[in-house]
Order: sequence, then C-alpha cells, then structure tokens
Amino acid sequence: MRDARQIKDEIVARLLAATDITDIRPGSVADQIVGAIAAVLEQAYLDIETLKDLYYFDRLHAEELDARAADILPDGMERQEASRSQSPAVVVVRKEAGNALDIQDGMVLIEYQGHQYQNTTTVHFDAGETKSGPVGFIALEPGSNGNLPAGTTFKVVSPEGMREAYCNMPFTGGTDRESDEAFRARIREYARGLHTATVYALQNAIRNQEFASGRVRFARLVESSGGVTIWIDDGSGNLDMTRSATDEEKTICEPCGTTNFLWLPVWPIKEDGGFTVYADSTAYAIENLGWEPQWGRIELPGNETISKAYVDGSLSIYLGLVAEVQKAVEAVRPAGIPVRVLPAQRRGVSIKVHVLYEQGTDVPGTATKIEQAITDYVNNLDIGEPLYLSSLIAVARMDGVETVRSVLVNDNQQDIRPAMNEVVRIDSVEVI
Repeated sequence: MRDARQIKDEIVARLLAATDITDIRPGSVADQIVGAIAAVLEQAYLDIETLKDLYYFDRLHAEELDARAADILPDGMERQEASRSQSPAVVVVRKEAGNALDIQDGMVLIEYQGHQYQNTTTVHFDAGETKSGPVGFIALEPGSNGNLPAGTTFKVVSPEGMREAYCNMPFTGGTDRESDEAFRARIREYARGLHTATVYALQNAIRNQEFASGRVRFARLVESSGGVTIWIDDGSGNLDMTRSATDEEKTICEPCGTTNFLWLPVWPIKEDGGFTVYADSTAYAIENLGWEPQWGRIELPGNETISKAYVDGSLSIYLGLVAEVQKAVEAVRPAGIPVRVLPAQRRGVSIKVHVLYEQGTDVPGTATKIEQAITDYVNNLDIGEPLYLSSLIAVARMDGVETVRSVLVNDNQQDIRPAMNEVVRIDSVEVI
C-alpha cells in the first residue's frame, strides 16, 4: 500500500508536468495543499485495506467466516450443517415367528460400530414370519460416518425379541458440517455466477436449502435457448421417483371456457412416454403440442371453446426432492426464464480392488475400511464428474496396504466418464 509520502510525490510530479506551478518548496501553499490531499488519500487506502480484510474470505475462519457470509447480498449465505444418513430399505429380524406385529416409528433402535439408527416408518411382521418388510431408518447423529454400504448387518438395541437387522439399500446422505474450505469455495462459486445471470443463483440457492425429502447436495445447471435445466442429486443417485396420475388427476378442466392454454392439475411431469390430450372430441398427441412439463402447461394450436379436457394415456408425476425443488424454484426463478428440475441419472458402478497387505495387518478390518472409503469417495462425486482409476487407487492406499495390485470398474480397467446429466454412484465394492 502506498503511504502519504509516495502519494504526495506522485501528485507533485503530475502538477509539474501538467501545470505552470513551479513553487512547490516545503512550506509553500501548493506544498501544504498537496500534503493535505495525500494524507486524506492515505487514510482512504487504509480504509479500503481494512474493508478488504473484512471480506477477504480466505483470511476468515469459523465464526468470523459465518458472520461475513451472512452479510452477502441479497439474503446472506449460511454454512451447511451436518445431515443424517438414511436408508429406505432396512429389514428387521425377530428371534421367533409369532403373531402379526407392528412397531411404531422411532421404537426400533439398531447399532453398527457405535452408530445408532431408528426407524422412520412402522416395522411390520406378518404372522408366522421372522423378517419384516423393508422400512426406512435414519441415523440418530449427523455425519458422513453414518453412511454404510448395502448388506451391513446391525445389532438391535431395542425392543427385546429382535435378533438383528440388515440394509438392502445403503445408508446415504450423511454429511459433515461444511468446512471453512468448502464454504469458501461455495461463496466463490456464487460470486462468479453473479456477473453472468441471476439463473446461476438458483443453483446455489437450492444447494443451501433443507427440504422435507432431504438436501440437494449436488446441482448442475445448463442454459439453452429453451430455458434452464438443473440436474440434482442428494448423494444417492436415486431421485428418479414417480407415481402414476389418477383418473381424477387426468381431468384437466370441466368446463374449460375459451382458451388455448390448458393446465394439468398436478406437476412436475416426467417425460417418459406419449399421451393424448382431448379437448372435447378433438385429440392431440402431446408431442405435437407446445407444453412445459415442469408446471403442466399445455398450449393448443389456437383458442377453442372447450367443455371438457382430459388426458388419455400414462402420466407420471415426480415425487420427493425433485418435486419439492421444482416448486421452490418456481417461486424465485427469473421472470421469463423456464427452469426445469430433473434428477441426475444414476450410473452405477461395481468396483473390485485387489490389494497386497502388509504383514500383521488386520485384513478383514482393513478391507472394510477400504470398502467404506471407496464408497464415500464415489458417492461424493459431482454430477458429470468422471471416476478415475488413479483416484480409486489413491483412496485404497491406507495403513496396512503394501500395494494396490489392480482396480476394476464394471470388470474393466478404464475410467468412467459420465454424461453431463449422469452421476456415478456405488453398486458394490469388493476388496480381494
């Protein structure tokens, strides 16, 4: 930073070069004026440097970083808190078959290596059966250490009479509290998007929100002439969930009046096949009409006076996080810009790792650690992010491993390069 002396010397040099002033001796009127100006400018430099320190995020940590992020316009930014892992498919096994039994939400407590989980839906046993149907469980404590692979077997802490439990689908979605480094990176990403268009703020806004169905951990935004598409994922790769519309929901309006726009009563709609729109007796194939499935608007060729409009054919409605995010986006999207929220397409991988252990290593324990480390690494890849063999080798190298002999992904020694809307997620890990 320049001090008052340097500033004064520069002003004097410019005055002598650009004016007829020659009397710039110490104590002269010109010298006193220039000196006063230099002192004011030096203070301004100091104020600017102080302000830069306040908002130079790489110099801030912990509570200071949180406080400055809260001042970011328009609504501030908040650090993402830790989240709890969940599995939708845990089977509980009782010791003996008996009468039909229902155990209510939160009443079954299971444990694996000190981490405890409770049921989020009723555990039901049919009469004469020892195994329940698959039900949802959630970790009691947040954090990534609650994520577990499919097939994990649990001890049942309560109630009595239960033998064990196991998960048919992995526990995913558990995250640690956002670190200073990750928070700074998200702030920088938000700032980079400000100069291009407000649509980029959507990507950051949905990442920073907790929805009833979970949290958007990954989002990829792509602009096109038709608007904006945002692919999302919660870390599981399993957000592509839909239900079929009922016959009542397929009735668009009755009567409809004179219009060239029809609005489906349910949305967002998945484009997974053609259906026919009837305006009274006139049939229109949906692919021949202009329509926006994200909010169910259908445009007819022209104004028509319609008594009844309805859909004939299959109509799939998005559920869960995709539906919640789409509806949240509608409230904040830039005017005139259609925004479509879609689930990232899961690209499952089966990984086999052949390792040579050091002498005296706890082989089963180390193999379990390698499986979990690889699962965590892959399930944290972003949408469109490649999976490199070299990265898997690096993850597998840990205490007790002498060398990683080979890594196969889907039985091939090659990297996985997903499409821009695909997300790589673990199907299975085998350590040999």
